[in-house]
Amino acid sequence: MLVLLSFFLFQEPERLALVDIRQLGPELLQSLKAEQKINWWIECEDQLFVGLDPQMTWAGDWSVSNLPMESRIEDFFISEGSIQSGTTITRMGRMTLVYAPFPLRNEKQNKDLSCHQGDTIRPASDFRNKVVAGLGVNHYPATFRFACCSVQDMVDRVDDQRWYQDVATLAGWNRWSFHAQNLEARDWLVSQFQAMPGLAVSTPSFQIGGTTGYNVVAVLNGTIRPDDWYIVGAHYDSTSQSASTAAPGAEDNASGTAAVLEMARIFSENRPEATVIFVCYSGEEQGLYGSLAQASQIVADGNKSKVKGVMIMDMIAYTGDADLDCLLETSVSNEFMIADFTQAAQAYTSLRIVTSLNPFGSDHMPFINRSMPALLTIENDYETYPSYHRTTDTIDKISIDMGRETIKMNVATLAMWAGIPSLTLVDLVAYWGETASQQTPPDLNGNGAIDILDLLNFSCSGP
Repeated sequence: MLVLLSFFLFQEPERLALVDIRQLGPELLQSLKAEQKINWWIECEDQLFVGLDPQMTWAGDWSVSNLPMESRIEDFFISEGSIQSGTTITRMGRMTLVYAPFPLRNEKQNKDLSCHQGDTIRPASDFRNKVVAGLGVNHYPATFRFACCSVQDMVDRVDDQRWYQDVATLAGWNRWSFHAQNLEARDWLVSQFQAMPGLAVSTPSFQIGGTTGYNVVAVLNGTIRPDDWYIVGAHYDSTSQSASTAAPGAEDNASGTAAVLEMARIFSENRPEATVIFVCYSGEEQGLYGSLAQASQIVADGNKSKVKGVMIMDMIAYTGDADLDCLLETSVSNEFMIADFTQAAQAYTSLRIVTSLNPFGSDHMPFINRSMPALLTIENDYETYPSYHRTTDTIDKISIDMGRETIKMNVATLAMWAGIPSLTLVDLVAYWGETASQQTPPDLNGNGAIDILDLLNFSCSGP
């Protein structure tokens, strides 16, 4: 009995550490997680938070940061978004790992939880052996199964200057849901969609308390699969600390709204097999009212089974550094969607992909909550954006590179989902000798002309 008591009294405590897992790849990461002397792990984007056997030694070239010896798993919490209490250990997607060796109060209970904030602070122990946020390179092997010259043609049609000008135009209005200029922005969006071929445009209304809000909906009917619906959405309303005075919302979310317009222009000129519904929502900042209205109406009309995918763009054009990192967020049941976006990003963009299966607080939620497949694309640096919900959220904060690469990923994904007309040899011959442009087939070898080299590339890659 004394021997047993001595064992428990003098047993070394579990060691806690963070292991750098950037660029490991799926196989090495799984091998690390299976290490016998790792008692548990929590995947935190580019760090693996681990509980170690005290005798654990690291073989090889691992970068390991040991946490304070006295710390215990019970002293760590995971919050949706950032909080003031405790010490931030690392951010992962839209979640934060916090060290707080004292009772942690939920500061968010009385806050506006409508938009990008969550209302949950949970013990880190709830996430043992789970992925809070992951890196695309660690979960989805590099593949070019999406690489196709027809998709490349669609991607090449992204006009970042046109998109940027649309962001600037939208940021010129105060688009707060209760401001008169919100309706001016609505009418401008209607005019933009109406100028595109083949779109049926409407402005369904909904209530935000005693105020009427409006979504702007533009439907592009599919040529072959009209009952397969893909929704591309972003909220056009904005807010700030002084919303009745000014709420330019360039990044949040003129960036996403202008991306919806850009994608609509591209696909209206290259009509897909499936139906695409382009939507600009209002009332997001007050509690996802616009997307909730659309999702509820789809269910009420008996059309839920037609919805094959929902793509939401919210805050897509800020980066705090040279790293163009984009977060893909959805639910566990919709994880298949992440693979599609990640592979599109690998094939057609310079984005670094971060993934999360812990969704909250944006227009993907009403669809997820009604069992429709939906995914949010959002910049991974949004938590550090200094002008978030401020009157300083202006056009000069926008990164054209970040916006362009995100739109390219989304265009490629939608092209594969909805189906687009394939490039043929006849297309190349018809434009033989012409200078490459958005009106010609893609310049597959990048020399500025449609020529024999494009034919050779076409023959090698296939349509």
